[in-house]
Amino acid sequence: RLVVGLLLGRLLCEPGYLEARKAEAGLASLCRELAPEAPRLAEAGLGPILLEEDLWLALSNLLASQDTSVSGFALFVVVHVARPSPSLLLRTPHVHDTLLSMLEPAVDPFVRSLAAKALLGAYRAEEDKSPIDPAQAVAVCGALSASTEKLLGRQASEHAEAKAGLAEARRRHGEVNNTANYLGCAI
Repeated sequence: RLVVGLLLGRLLCEPGYLEARKAEAGLASLCRELAPEAPRLAEAGLGPILLEEDLWLALSNLLASQDTSVSGFALFVVVHVARPSPSLLLRTPHVHDTLLSMLEPAVDPFVRSLAAKALLGAYRAEEDKSPIDPAQAVAVCGALSASTEKLLGRQASEHAEAKAGLAEARRRHGEVNNTANYLGCAI
């Protein structure tokens, strides 16, 4: 499925590709399917293959695609499967700038969060070698903050739903208890 996603991404980079809508829908579907399997993908051993010079160049070109479905899928593959070293991530032409562009507030929150995590990891590993532009650090922090806020909001919603479900269960338990008491008195 991962290779199918990369092939779809490559096809979407071709000008005039007639099945672009279907390919974009396929990439979105693959992302949803593969996201829960991210830890297992990392263990599959595909990372070193994707980091070979030619394949890394192709993957980094997909990452820099103007098509957001392609760049988002490529970012997923970079972060969860290829897992390049921080120095490779920062020294590959256009990758650093692409990741920075993915921190913009208008970018999909999932993509924005992955880009921020990738940059933060690279900056941490390289902090002694080159100073980080404060504006870039602020952008990374902002993206991580937005991602955290979204996660907390989702968890608060789930908590509220669980609380409502618990209240309903307690109400029904009370009704059943009252009915049992009534039946006990009637017998």
